[in-house]
Amino acid sequence: MNKDIDKIERVQRRATKMIYECRNLSYKDRLEHTGLTTLEERRDRGDMIEVFKLAKDITKIDKDKLLSFDMNTRTRGHPFKLKKARSRLEV
Repeated sequence: MNKDIDKIERVQRRATKMIYECRNLSYKDRLEHTGLTTLEERRDRGDMIEVFKLAKDITKIDKDKLLSFDMNTRTRGHPFKLKKARSRLEV
């Protein structure tokens, strides 16, 4: 899968070089000039949006299978704190 991500990112690198004003800039500067983000940043943002939708019950996916919320009331905050599941290795 990493190969696919690299291929898509290469397309964006090449496309931003085609812009005359960006031709001699570094990739990071080209992205900043064009207002684009890297593929990794877009994927992270999409993941965060999906978690938000799950937490707010906007999607029809059963959130109990994917997320568990921390019901610890000892500290202040909001009710959407996610609990990190502990993993075990069963041999």
